[in-house]
Amino acid sequence: MTAKNSPKNILNSLNNDCIYDIFSKLTNGDDFLNLAQVCTRFQDCAKEFFRQHHRYVQMKAKKDHQPTNKTVWCPERAEEMFRIFGHLIESINLWCTDDQSRSHQIFQLIARFCDKSLKNIHIAHFDPLIIECAQLPALQEISFFEAAPQNLTFNLPLKTVRISCMRDKNTCTWFLREFPGIEQADLFLLPLLTDDMFTEFLSQNQKLTNLSVNHCSKLTPSMLKTLCRYVPNLERLCFSLHIFSRKYADENPMVTTQEELLAPLKDLRRLKELNMQHCETLSFEKLIKFFVKHDLSIEDLTFTPPSPYIVTEWIPTLTTLKHVTFTRNIDIESLISVMKTQTSLETIYFDWDYHDQFKLVTSKYHMTKIIETLTYGKNLKKLYSFACRPYINLNTFETILSLAKYRVHVEIDVYDGDVHVPKNILEANNKWVKLNEIYVPKRKLTLRLR
Repeated sequence: MTAKNSPKNILNSLNNDCIYDIFSKLTNGDDFLNLAQVCTRFQDCAKEFFRQHHRYVQMKAKKDHQPTNKTVWCPERAEEMFRIFGHLIESINLWCTDDQSRSHQIFQLIARFCDKSLKNIHIAHFDPLIIECAQLPALQEISFFEAAPQNLTFNLPLKTVRISCMRDKNTCTWFLREFPGIEQADLFLLPLLTDDMFTEFLSQNQKLTNLSVNHCSKLTPSMLKTLCRYVPNLERLCFSLHIFSRKYADENPMVTTQEELLAPLKDLRRLKELNMQHCETLSFEKLIKFFVKHDLSIEDLTFTPPSPYIVTEWIPTLTTLKHVTFTRNIDIESLISVMKTQTSLETIYFDWDYHDQFKLVTSKYHMTKIIETLTYGKNLKKLYSFACRPYINLNTFETILSLAKYRVHVEIDVYDGDVHVPKNILEANNKWVKLNEIYVPKRKLTLRLR
């Protein structure tokens, strides 16, 4: 490297802010590494910039690179990257699809350079040969997406495990006993996960407080009884079960009543948050009556209201409710009614819904929904809304700001919309009203996860 104080080095004339700005423009890991090794001062600036703005590493084979606003690193230069930045990395996303045998080397580098900082590993679209995590004492979460390790050495007390998109029976069983004692589990799109397998998994993880089970189509009504038997201390439950799908209801009309299906939930006395937005045939009227009857103190509820009646008549009976998420558009009058009666609400989310994605709602609807919520939500602290094709001018923005300032944090994801507000005004007020202009391909819209 060129000496830091060399008078011949013209780069010394740049101040640190200028160098940070250069690094901020780079989304290619090779470019970032090359610049970081120009001289000692550039490497120091690169580390400081990395510490403040990155700490998350996304590693992909070059052939898998897609345009992104995040820096993508190549496995071929993993040793350089980990040697310079490893002690700063908190999260790693590995998409090493070019050479699976390279994964062993990468995990050795992770154990060597990230041993005190790494908290999260996400592995996607490949089956690593060996994963050795025994030397990562700071690790709290590991997730697998279409991935199953062939050899796993794991002697650490993890907090969170996420398993997604495993369609092969052989790869759907390896994790059942590998992570005992975790506090949070997300199981998503495991079509071969059976009741017996689910029971085995729960029996190893009776300390679970947070559980999400979605699109596991082989699970039957008995899974709710199993769940309440092994993990009675659940505080958050999210599920979209096959037993509440229209197809299951049509094929098994006499299997049991909804009251019988829900009955085990009464034993979850610590349950505070429930997400059941994909349960198509479940009667939310019966669900809310069930909560009230058994005195379940639900504070956070996510669901898709089938009608305004459910919103106006039954939501107010949940006197403990503090946070609510609607995943379908509701009419303004019903919304005002809820905000007037549900005075305990602190957070409200208007999330995107698959069934409503192509319905034409006026731009005025989105903004009116937000304004009325702020007007009548006396104890609100946060409001989030997904707005499809809205029109936001300066007058609308200032109206929302005047209702929110010093009281409610408002965040709006603007999809395919028109925002006519000066940039300096947006930046000056984003502590209270933040607009995120996003582009999401029509066929690839995904739900926002909190």
